[in-house]
Amino acid sequence: MSLPGALELTLEDKSALRRAYMPFIRNGGVFVRTDRPYELGDNVTVTIRLFDTSGPVGVEGKVVWITPIRAQGKRVAGVGVQFGADESLWARIEGLLGGISGGDEPTYTL
Repeated sequence: MSLPGALELTLEDKSALRRAYMPFIRNGGVFVRTDRPYELGDNVTVTIRLFDTSGPVGVEGKVVWITPIRAQGKRVAGVGVQFGADESLWARIEGLLGGISGGDEPTYTL
């Protein structure tokens, strides 16, 4: 059973990581698909499973983006979580995404 402020995100490959990553957020952040209601500023813990490791990484963060259920353009419902002050996960993700331009591939946010 997960806590109300706890989210889980599994990223199987670089493409999934690129769609979820929010590089325009200070210290980085990720979009997590969820139907649970959150408010901007809510503190949450995200357990992230990256494709390059066998173990999950837990990160504390704050909700800075909300895409509600039934959003325009059939956007996926969920929240964007800004990483806390620990920059190690942000640096790791940036390293994993090195060399991927993204092109016209859509993301969950912008």
